[in-house]
Amino acid sequence: MKTIYIIVALFGLFHDEYTGGMKISPVCSVNDEFPEYLLDSDCIGISDPNTDTVVAMVQAVERALAFYAINQNLELSSVYEYYYLDANMDNNYNNQKSHWIAEFNTHLKGFSYEIDKMYFTDNKELVLTLDVYENVDSASEVDVNGSFMYHYDYLNDKSDYGEKIIFNITSTDLIKNLKWESTIDNDRIIKKSYINDRFHEFECENVICEYDEKMKGKMMFAENKYSLWDCFLDTFFQAISVFESESVVIESTNRQIAIDNNDEFNDKNQNIIRSVIKTRISCRHTKIILKNNVLYADWEINEI
Repeated sequence: MKTIYIIVALFGLFHDEYTGGMKISPVCSVNDEFPEYLLDSDCIGISDPNTDTVVAMVQAVERALAFYAINQNLELSSVYEYYYLDANMDNNYNNQKSHWIAEFNTHLKGFSYEIDKMYFTDNKELVLTLDVYENVDSASEVDVNGSFMYHYDYLNDKSDYGEKIIFNITSTDLIKNLKWESTIDNDRIIKKSYINDRFHEFECENVICEYDEKMKGKMMFAENKYSLWDCFLDTFFQAISVFESESVVIESTNRQIAIDNNDEFNDKNQNIIRSVIKTRISCRHTKIILKNNVLYADWEINEI
């Protein structure tokens, strides 16, 4: 019944775009703030820029359900390692390496939902909110899993940075699999969105991003140069990366070593810090602001 409802709603609500019928929502610029009625919901979904409104609808719905599931119960595992070699014993970390790997997964079943509000941007991104409620008779299921890998090396006055984000949704809905991949290798950035076995690679938009320094200091933020969904995910992974678990296990080793440098032996301080987390959390956004092509978001994370 839910699938039929979605299809009927799509042809009715989006009638304006194709036939000149009733308009369902205003259009905003990427420079505008989100309308307040979208921000009241903690179940929000954002589609890719898409001229196919059916695909946009299903994509936004499945992404909203994914974050609804993340808010209920998310299994999180992460390992963070930080290494530094101090050349002068004066806390100037001339050589350092840091690596962080995190994986998460969650599952949602026995539910139904209704689309509450919808909003289109000028970039044809559909932003919607859902009301989700328990329905033990429903066969609907959503699986969510993902990973984040990051490294930063600063050795001999040269820096190297890279990260990879994967966010994967498997559903019993019209689209069986949605995946987002973001890869950064120093100045090379690749953003890909998969719908089943097809993918679209995003190009960086030449837009001006102006920061609000007050919000920048208090909230997670991301420049809207690829898509709103990219920004939303970016702030989510930022929040996960700074989360401090009560069950974290920290190991630290420190030693002084002497290194030969042109027949001169200099004392150095070598330190390795490793933190390991395996826990269950709930994670939801409590505030979203889009201003001057920058998305700001507050995230609330609680251990279960």
